[in-house]
Amino acid sequence: DEELKVQQFVSAIIKEKRIQSAHDISEGGLAVTLLESGFHGNVGFKVSAEALIRKDAYWFGEAQGRVVVSCEKQQAESLRQKANEEGIEITELGTVTNGNIEVNEEQWGSITDWKEKYDKAIEKLVN
Repeated sequence: DEELKVQQFVSAIIKEKRIQSAHDISEGGLAVTLLESGFHGNVGFKVSAEALIRKDAYWFGEAQGRVVVSCEKQQAESLRQKANEEGIEITELGTVTNGNIEVNEEQWGSITDWKEKYDKAIEKLVN
């Protein structure tokens, strides 16, 4: 039931054109989802999160029902209100950047560096 609510919510806000992007957390968890989301537009992110569960489970867990969405700053509050009305929990993680990546105040490099590693991972294993 919870998964259905989340999917219906995300579908509605996409149809209403209230978000810039949406990406489920099905492969690789939150960290991989954030990176993959940045690859297309060569944008980075600055996020901060206090995990209430083990850090590895929070950042790399592939639990169902989690979706990362990005929106314009002025849309954030109305999305939060809509989610609250639907009984859906939202966690605001941070902001989109010009390509730099920062996680919990730690520099992780640039999106272009991560994209190259991601795109060539299998090639490096084979060669």
